[in-house]
Amino acid sequence: MNTQRHTLTHRTSRQRRSQTQAVRRRRSLPFFGPRIVLHVLVGALTFVSAQALLSPLARTWGEAISSTAVYAEQQAATSPAVVNPAAPAVVHPGISAPALSTTTKPSQAQQDPSHSGVMTDLSSSIGRTAAPGTTIWRGIAGQEVNRRSEPNRSKPPVGTLAAGTPIEVVRWVSGEQVEPRNDAWAELSDGTYVFSTSLRRTGEIAPTPLPAGAPTTGRWIDVNLTQQVATAYDGTKPQRSALVSTGQPGWDTPVGTFPVLRRLEKDTMDGTTLIGQGPDGAGSDYKVENVRYVQYFTNDGAAIHENYWRRAATFGMPGSHGCIGMAPADAAWFWDFATVGTPLVIHE
Repeated sequence: MNTQRHTLTHRTSRQRRSQTQAVRRRRSLPFFGPRIVLHVLVGALTFVSAQALLSPLARTWGEAISSTAVYAEQQAATSPAVVNPAAPAVVHPGISAPALSTTTKPSQAQQDPSHSGVMTDLSSSIGRTAAPGTTIWRGIAGQEVNRRSEPNRSKPPVGTLAAGTPIEVVRWVSGEQVEPRNDAWAELSDGTYVFSTSLRRTGEIAPTPLPAGAPTTGRWIDVNLTQQVATAYDGTKPQRSALVSTGQPGWDTPVGTFPVLRRLEKDTMDGTTLIGQGPDGAGSDYKVENVRYVQYFTNDGAAIHENYWRRAATFGMPGSHGCIGMAPADAAWFWDFATVGTPLVIHE
């Protein structure tokens, strides 16, 4: 009896040990139940979705970084920087910015397409000059400046002009790019050349003689490219005149009558939109942000706008890529004066 009990007890203990070992083996094995499989699938889908969403953003950011260029300030190293009070404190190029808009929020609707008949191609006015020996612009030397036999500083000086010396300009020509994106030189009446922004315009800022057929009613704007003066008219009565900076040689502002097509209170101007225009059709490589009071008058990007990066003393001579640049206060006044459809009469 004792032997049977002992045998039974031994079998029972051996069975318990076997069961315990089986349970331990099961616990040590990974558990791939339905819940775990579901979690794995959800995690994989989340990863794939995130990658698909972030990939375009990464490309966009990369493209933005690669397209950013460093621009030089137009002002001389000794001059204080001119910045737009409404814009971030950044350095901008010394150029005007005719460019198709890269922002939205137009303050007024697009002008009726029926006005397209007055549009003039910018390229049609490239290379205009005055008759030989004809004075087109008078001013003074803004500083002591060397006169050269050609529009290039590699040529030895043939004389100097003292600051304040009266000068007469026969024509504006392209030459060495002394300042970033500005290669405009003045050919003086004695046949010598000086860089454009070394000069200063003199005389009263007043209405200039009007071309034949100028409007006699309503609001309109006269732009004299020779004298670099814009005047706002109500009928035949001048309301305000301002010095401007229009297109430099090769980027001439178009001549003709143009309505204001669209207006933007603030815009970003990008020279890459000008491919096909300018010398050799190469366009330009600037990008200027926070440009205010923009009034486009051609479909290829010419506009009246503020030119906050230009030195105040250098308004009154050409230096843009086709636009009509103004000092901020003047641009703000002309913005309030004009509207979509207001005619611009641009002439020499």
